[in-house]
Amino acid sequence: MCDDLIATHFFVSSKNGSTDILKETTHERIFSNNAPLNVLWTFVPPSLDFTEAAAWLKRHHPTTPPQKGFDRWTVNTYNKDLAFQVFQDAAWSPTWLELLYEMRLSDSPPTSSTNSCPVGFRVRGDPTFYKALDPDHTGEDFLRAEETITIIEETTDQVAGSMKFLVDHTLKRIYISGLEVIPSYRRRGLATALVHESFRWTTKGYTIWLTCFAQNTGAVTMYFGLGFLVNRCLWGVGGGGRSPYP
Repeated sequence: MCDDLIATHFFVSSKNGSTDILKETTHERIFSNNAPLNVLWTFVPPSLDFTEAAAWLKRHHPTTPPQKGFDRWTVNTYNKDLAFQVFQDAAWSPTWLELLYEMRLSDSPPTSSTNSCPVGFRVRGDPTFYKALDPDHTGEDFLRAEETITIIEETTDQVAGSMKFLVDHTLKRIYISGLEVIPSYRRRGLATALVHESFRWTTKGYTIWLTCFAQNTGAVTMYFGLGFLVNRCLWGVGGGGRSPYP
C-alpha cells in the first residue's frame, strides 16, 4: 500500500515549493500550501473504519476548510462512505468528487517490459527538469525527495515526456507520482517506455505503485497491459474550484 507515499508526494511537490504542517497535527497527513495557493490537504488514515474516520476528520477539522478561510481544500480517503458524506455536507461547500485507482505492478511484469524506447528516442535521468521549467515554484524538498526522468527526441534534443517518482528504500517501494507526454508526441509508446524504466527496480525486490483516475480509461488500459492491478480505490473530494490533482 502506498497511501503514505501519496501524501508525501503532495507534501513535497506543492507548486510554490512551500508547505506547512498544521498545528493540530504532527504528521504530513494534514497540511496546507502557503500563500498564494492557500490549499488545505487532508489524507485520512486508511486503517480507520467509517465511524473512526468520521471522528478523526471531525477532531482535526472542528470547523470546515471554508470556515477556516482556505481558498481550496481536498479530503483523500479510501472510505467511499466518508467521501460521500463530505461531498453531501453543505458546510464543506464541495465542488468535485474524484475516484482514483491505487495500482500496483504485479510480481511478474510482462516480458515485454524489457523493450527499449521507440526508435529515435532515449530516456535519461533529469533531476533538474522541473526546476528548469519553473525555477520560482519548485521547492528544494521536492528535488531531494523525487527522482525525475525524461524521454528525449534524439534528432532535436526535445523533451517529449517526463516521469517523476518517489523511492522508499526502507520498505522497497516505488511510487510513480507523475507521468506526462507532450501532446504532439502522444500515441507513440513514449508513456510505456517511461513506465518500463521503473521495472528495473523489481529485480531488486521493490514493488511499483501509482494512482490513476478511473475515468482515464486510456491510461488505465495501458497500465493493465503493463501488468498493473488495482489494489484499492482512493476517493478525493474537494471544494473551491476544480480538482487540484495533476
